[in-house]
Amino acid sequence: SYLETLRGEAFRLQHLVENILAFSRIERGRASPETAIVRLSQMIEHVEQRIAISAQRGGLEVVWKCDDHANTLVSCNVDLVEQILLN
Repeated sequence: SYLETLRGEAFRLQHLVENILAFSRIERGRASPETAIVRLSQMIEHVEQRIAISAQRGGLEVVWKCDDHANTLVSCNVDLVEQILLN
């Protein structure tokens, strides 16, 4: 139980540091404009578990519902979209 709590807090701290660094890059005009073509469902699957763990800690449950648009291809900065979803 202790190790699980420690792991969760380390993950939360890592996420906070990543956010601070990302905001700093944006303010300096050094945000990475790298884009990729991905399916919406792939981005959701990538962050789904991380969001579910955070929700569980708060006593919540996340229910994911994907419709026909989940297979849509989009061109975006995957890291930034994932950061938005996690925030």
